[in-house]
Amino acid sequence: MFVNLLPLVGTQPRAIRQDEYMEISLSAAQIRTYFIEGWISLPAISDPSEIERVRVIYDDLFARRAGRETGDQFDLAGDDADPAKARMPQILNPQRYAPELEQTYLWRNVANIAEQLFGQKPHSFGAHAICKSPGSPQETPWHQDEPYWGGAFDYQGFSVWIPLQDVDELSGCMSFIPRSHWGEILPHRPIGNDDRVHGLELDAPLPEGAVPISVPLKAGGCTIHHARTLHYTSPNQASVPRRALILVAGLAPAKRTRAKVQPWLERQKTHRAQRAAIYAATHGDAPRPPTG
Repeated sequence: MFVNLLPLVGTQPRAIRQDEYMEISLSAAQIRTYFIEGWISLPAISDPSEIERVRVIYDDLFARRAGRETGDQFDLAGDDADPAKARMPQILNPQRYAPELEQTYLWRNVANIAEQLFGQKPHSFGAHAICKSPGSPQETPWHQDEPYWGGAFDYQGFSVWIPLQDVDELSGCMSFIPRSHWGEILPHRPIGNDDRVHGLELDAPLPEGAVPISVPLKAGGCTIHHARTLHYTSPNQASVPRRALILVAGLAPAKRTRAKVQPWLERQKTHRAQRAAIYAATHGDAPRPPTG
Protein backbone atom coordinates (compact mmCIF):
# COMPACT_ATOMS: atom_id res chain seq x y z
CA MET A 1 0.00 0.00 0.00
CA PHE A 2 1.21 3.48 -0.86
CA VAL A 3 1.02 6.27 1.68
CA ASN A 4 -0.15 9.44 -0.07
CA LEU A 5 1.96 12.17 1.49
CA LEU A 6 1.83 15.81 0.49
CA PRO A 7 5.22 17.60 0.43
CA LEU A 8 7.04 16.44 3.56
CA VAL A 9 8.89 19.69 4.09
CA GLY A 10 8.94 22.83 1.99
CA THR A 11 9.56 26.50 1.67
CA GLN A 12 6.96 28.98 0.47
CA PRO A 13 8.47 31.09 -2.34
CA ARG A 14 8.03 34.83 -2.32
CA ALA A 15 6.80 36.76 -5.36
CA ILE A 16 9.30 37.31 -8.17
CA ARG A 17 10.12 40.71 -9.60
CA GLN A 18 11.88 41.21 -12.93
CA ASP A 19 15.10 42.24 -11.18
CA GLU A 20 15.32 39.21 -8.90
CA TYR A 21 14.67 35.49 -8.80
CA MET A 22 13.09 33.23 -6.23
CA GLU A 23 16.10 31.91 -4.33
CA ILE A 24 15.44 28.69 -2.43
CA SER A 25 17.10 28.34 0.96
CA LEU A 26 16.71 25.02 2.73
CA SER A 27 16.11 25.08 6.45
CA ALA A 28 18.21 23.07 8.88
CA ALA A 29 15.19 20.78 9.37
CA GLN A 30 14.91 20.17 5.62
CA ILE A 31 18.60 19.35 5.30
CA ARG A 32 18.39 16.99 8.28
CA THR A 33 15.32 15.28 6.81
CA TYR A 34 17.08 14.80 3.47
CA PHE A 35 20.06 13.05 5.07
CA ILE A 36 17.93 10.91 7.40
CA GLU A 37 15.03 9.97 5.11
CA GLY A 38 16.86 10.15 1.76
CA TRP A 39 14.41 12.60 0.18
CA ILE A 40 12.46 15.81 0.65
CA SER A 41 10.04 17.81 -1.50
CA LEU A 42 9.46 21.50 -2.18
CA PRO A 43 6.19 23.05 -3.36
CA ALA A 44 7.91 25.30 -5.92
CA ILE A 45 11.39 25.70 -7.36
CA SER A 46 10.50 28.35 -9.93
CA ASP A 47 7.65 30.66 -10.89
CA PRO A 48 4.70 29.45 -13.03
CA SER A 49 5.60 31.56 -16.06
CA GLU A 50 9.06 30.04 -16.24
CA ILE A 51 7.69 26.51 -15.88
CA GLU A 52 5.43 27.28 -18.83
CA ARG A 53 8.43 28.40 -20.91
CA VAL A 54 10.44 25.33 -19.90
CA ARG A 55 7.52 23.10 -20.90
CA VAL A 56 7.56 24.61 -24.42
CA ILE A 57 11.33 23.96 -24.70
CA TYR A 58 10.86 20.43 -23.33
CA ASP A 59 8.12 19.55 -25.83
CA ASP A 60 10.21 20.87 -28.71
CA LEU A 61 13.21 18.73 -27.68
CA PHE A 62 11.13 15.55 -27.69
CA ALA A 63 9.27 16.49 -30.88
CA ARG A 64 12.56 16.79 -32.80
CA ARG A 65 14.17 13.87 -30.94
CA ALA A 66 17.11 16.05 -29.95
CA GLY A 67 20.27 14.04 -29.27
CA ARG A 68 19.20 10.89 -31.09
CA GLU A 69 22.35 10.79 -33.23
CA THR A 70 24.69 11.34 -30.27
CA GLY A 71 23.09 8.68 -28.07
CA ASP A 72 21.59 11.28 -25.74
CA GLN A 73 18.01 10.52 -26.82
CA PHE A 74 16.75 6.96 -26.49
CA ASP A 75 14.05 4.68 -25.14
CA LEU A 76 14.68 4.19 -21.43
CA ALA A 77 12.35 1.19 -21.05
CA GLY A 78 12.42 -0.51 -24.48
CA ASP A 79 14.95 -1.91 -26.94
CA ASP A 80 15.36 1.53 -28.59
CA ALA A 81 15.33 0.07 -32.12
CA ASP A 82 12.55 2.40 -33.36
CA PRO A 83 12.20 5.88 -31.79
CA ALA A 84 8.61 6.06 -33.03
CA LYS A 85 7.75 3.12 -30.76
CA ALA A 86 9.58 4.28 -27.63
CA ARG A 87 7.97 3.13 -24.40
CA MET A 88 9.53 5.90 -22.33
CA PRO A 89 11.69 8.40 -24.26
CA GLN A 90 14.54 10.08 -22.41
CA ILE A 91 16.98 12.85 -23.34
CA LEU A 92 20.30 13.10 -21.53
CA ASN A 93 21.74 16.59 -21.03
CA PRO A 94 18.88 18.51 -22.69
CA GLN A 95 20.85 21.71 -22.03
CA ARG A 96 23.22 20.68 -24.86
CA TYR A 97 20.32 21.13 -27.28
CA ALA A 98 18.55 23.99 -25.47
CA PRO A 99 21.27 26.06 -23.70
CA GLU A 100 18.66 28.51 -22.47
CA LEU A 101 17.71 25.95 -19.81
CA GLU A 102 20.91 26.82 -17.93
CA GLN A 103 19.71 30.42 -17.60
CA THR A 104 16.52 29.54 -15.74
CA TYR A 105 15.62 30.19 -12.12
CA LEU A 106 15.13 26.49 -11.52
CA TRP A 107 18.63 25.69 -12.78
CA ARG A 108 20.14 28.31 -10.49
CA ASN A 109 18.07 27.13 -7.56
CA VAL A 110 19.19 23.51 -7.94
CA ALA A 111 22.81 24.71 -7.99
CA ASN A 112 22.12 26.61 -4.76
CA ILE A 113 20.47 23.57 -3.19
CA ALA A 114 23.51 21.48 -4.10
CA GLU A 115 25.82 23.92 -2.34
CA GLN A 116 23.57 23.87 0.75
CA LEU A 117 23.44 20.07 0.92
CA PHE A 118 27.12 19.49 0.09
CA GLY A 119 28.56 22.47 1.97
CA GLN A 120 30.48 23.33 -1.22
CA LYS A 121 29.88 23.86 -4.91
CA PRO A 122 29.07 20.64 -6.80
CA HIS A 123 31.76 18.97 -8.88
CA SER A 124 29.27 17.70 -11.47
CA PHE A 125 25.96 19.14 -12.60
CA GLY A 126 23.73 17.78 -15.36
CA ALA A 127 20.20 17.00 -16.39
CA HIS A 128 17.96 14.56 -18.18
CA ALA A 129 14.32 14.55 -19.22
CA ILE A 130 11.86 11.64 -19.19
CA CYS A 131 8.46 11.74 -20.87
CA LYS A 132 5.50 9.39 -20.47
CA SER A 133 2.85 9.78 -23.14
CA PRO A 134 -0.86 10.10 -22.23
CA GLY A 135 -2.26 6.72 -21.26
CA SER A 136 1.19 5.13 -21.17
CA PRO A 137 1.17 1.73 -19.40
CA GLN A 138 4.92 2.00 -18.69
CA GLU A 139 5.99 2.25 -15.08
CA THR A 140 9.47 3.27 -13.98
CA PRO A 141 10.36 0.27 -11.79
CA TRP A 142 11.89 0.54 -8.34
CA HIS A 143 15.57 1.41 -8.62
CA GLN A 144 18.41 3.48 -7.22
CA ASP A 145 20.33 5.96 -9.40
CA GLU A 146 23.89 5.12 -8.37
CA PRO A 147 23.89 1.64 -10.01
CA TYR A 148 24.00 3.45 -13.38
CA TRP A 149 27.34 5.08 -12.58
CA GLY A 150 29.84 2.20 -12.48
CA GLY A 151 31.68 0.48 -9.64
CA ALA A 152 35.14 2.06 -9.74
CA PHE A 153 34.20 5.05 -7.56
CA ASP A 154 32.14 6.05 -4.53
CA TYR A 155 29.68 8.84 -5.19
CA GLN A 156 27.83 11.56 -3.31
CA GLY A 157 24.98 12.79 -5.46
CA PHE A 158 21.30 13.63 -5.62
CA SER A 159 18.56 14.26 -8.18
CA VAL A 160 15.94 17.01 -8.27
CA TRP A 161 12.82 15.71 -10.05
CA ILE A 162 10.63 18.53 -11.43
CA PRO A 163 7.22 17.83 -13.01
CA LEU A 164 6.19 20.36 -15.67
CA GLN A 165 2.48 19.70 -15.05
CA ASP A 166 0.53 18.69 -11.95
CA VAL A 167 1.29 15.07 -11.10
CA ASP A 168 -0.23 12.45 -8.80
CA GLU A 169 -0.27 8.65 -8.44
CA LEU A 170 -2.46 8.25 -11.53
CA SER A 171 -0.15 10.27 -13.77
CA GLY A 172 3.23 9.07 -12.48
CA CYS A 173 4.39 11.07 -9.47
CA MET A 174 7.48 9.99 -7.55
CA SER A 175 7.34 7.38 -4.79
CA PHE A 176 10.15 6.66 -2.32
CA ILE A 177 11.24 4.10 0.23
CA PRO A 178 12.42 6.25 3.16
CA ARG A 179 15.90 5.49 4.51
CA SER A 180 16.67 3.08 1.67
CA HIS A 181 19.84 5.09 0.97
CA TRP A 182 21.44 3.71 4.12
CA GLY A 183 24.02 1.09 3.18
CA GLU A 184 25.42 -0.08 -0.15
CA ILE A 185 23.67 -0.16 -3.51
CA LEU A 186 21.34 -3.09 -4.16
CA PRO A 187 21.39 -5.62 -7.04
CA HIS A 188 19.86 -4.35 -10.29
CA ARG A 189 19.17 -5.64 -13.79
CA PRO A 190 17.96 -4.13 -17.09
CA ILE A 191 14.21 -3.46 -17.13
CA GLY A 192 12.39 -6.63 -18.08
CA ASN A 193 15.68 -8.51 -17.76
CA ASP A 194 16.36 -7.46 -21.38
CA ASP A 195 20.03 -6.65 -22.06
CA ARG A 196 19.01 -4.28 -24.90
CA VAL A 197 17.28 -1.95 -22.43
CA HIS A 198 19.16 0.96 -20.90
CA GLY A 199 16.89 1.43 -17.87
CA LEU A 200 17.53 -0.51 -14.66
CA GLU A 201 15.20 -2.09 -12.11
CA LEU A 202 15.75 -3.52 -8.65
CA ASP A 203 16.68 -7.22 -8.83
CA ALA A 204 15.79 -7.95 -5.21
CA PRO A 205 12.75 -7.64 -2.91
CA LEU A 206 12.01 -4.25 -1.42
CA PRO A 207 13.58 -3.85 2.04
CA GLU A 208 11.65 -5.67 4.74
CA GLY A 209 8.92 -3.50 6.24
CA ALA A 210 9.25 -0.88 3.49
CA VAL A 211 6.25 1.44 3.14
CA PRO A 212 6.39 3.42 -0.13
CA ILE A 213 5.48 7.09 0.07
CA SER A 214 3.99 8.78 -3.00
CA VAL A 215 4.50 12.51 -3.50
CA PRO A 216 1.91 14.37 -5.63
CA LEU A 217 3.09 17.79 -6.76
CA LYS A 218 1.92 20.88 -8.60
CA ALA A 219 3.76 21.87 -11.77
CA GLY A 220 7.14 23.32 -10.81
CA GLY A 221 7.30 21.62 -7.42
CA CYS A 222 10.09 19.12 -6.93
CA THR A 223 11.43 16.18 -5.00
CA ILE A 224 15.09 15.88 -4.01
CA HIS A 225 16.43 12.38 -3.46
CA HIS A 226 19.77 10.77 -2.63
CA ALA A 227 21.39 8.66 -5.37
CA ARG A 228 20.83 5.50 -3.31
CA THR A 229 17.20 6.18 -2.38
CA LEU A 230 14.82 3.65 -3.93
CA HIS A 231 12.19 5.36 -6.07
CA TYR A 232 9.43 4.51 -8.54
CA THR A 233 6.86 6.16 -10.81
CA SER A 234 3.60 4.60 -11.97
CA PRO A 235 2.15 4.46 -15.50
CA ASN A 236 0.60 7.67 -16.79
CA GLN A 237 -3.17 7.26 -16.84
CA ALA A 238 -3.71 10.98 -17.46
CA SER A 239 -4.81 12.54 -20.76
CA VAL A 240 -1.68 14.73 -20.97
CA PRO A 241 2.03 13.80 -21.14
CA ARG A 242 3.87 13.26 -17.86
CA ARG A 243 6.84 15.58 -18.35
CA ALA A 244 9.69 15.32 -15.84
CA LEU A 245 12.89 17.35 -15.91
CA ILE A 246 15.60 15.94 -13.62
CA LEU A 247 18.70 17.84 -12.53
CA VAL A 248 21.58 15.85 -11.01
CA ALA A 249 24.44 17.20 -8.86
CA GLY A 250 27.38 15.46 -7.26
CA LEU A 251 30.67 15.84 -5.45
CA ALA A 252 33.91 14.60 -6.98
CA PRO A 253 33.81 10.77 -6.98
CA ALA A 254 36.32 8.95 -4.77
CA LYS A 255 38.36 6.16 -6.37
CA ARG A 256 37.81 2.78 -4.70
CA THR A 257 40.68 0.41 -3.93
CA ARG A 258 38.39 -2.42 -5.07
CA ALA A 259 35.65 -1.80 -7.60
CA LYS A 260 32.07 -2.74 -6.75
CA VAL A 261 30.77 -5.64 -8.81
CA GLN A 262 27.96 -4.43 -11.05
CA PRO A 263 27.20 -7.19 -13.58
CA TRP A 264 24.09 -5.42 -14.87
CA LEU A 265 26.27 -2.82 -16.61
CA GLU A 266 28.59 -5.38 -18.14
CA ARG A 267 25.76 -7.37 -19.70
CA GLN A 268 23.95 -4.46 -21.36
CA LYS A 269 24.24 -4.09 -25.14
CA THR A 270 22.12 -1.08 -26.06
CA HIS A 271 21.48 0.88 -29.25
CA ARG A 272 22.08 4.03 -27.21
CA ALA A 273 25.64 2.98 -26.37
CA GLN A 274 26.31 2.03 -30.01
CA ARG A 275 25.15 5.42 -31.32
CA ALA A 276 27.16 7.25 -28.65
CA ALA A 277 30.32 5.30 -29.55
CA ILE A 278 29.89 5.89 -33.29
CA TYR A 279 29.29 9.61 -32.75
CA ALA A 280 32.32 9.88 -30.47
CA ALA A 281 34.55 8.06 -32.97
CA THR A 282 33.48 10.24 -35.90
CA HIS A 283 33.47 13.55 -34.04
CA GLY A 284 36.44 13.09 -31.72
CA ASP A 285 34.32 13.34 -28.57
CA ALA A 286 34.80 11.28 -25.42
CA PRO A 287 31.90 8.86 -24.88
CA ARG A 288 29.31 10.25 -22.49
CA PRO A 289 28.51 8.15 -19.46
CA PRO A 290 24.85 7.20 -19.08
CA THR A 291 22.78 8.45 -16.15
CA GLY A 292 19.73 7.17 -14.31
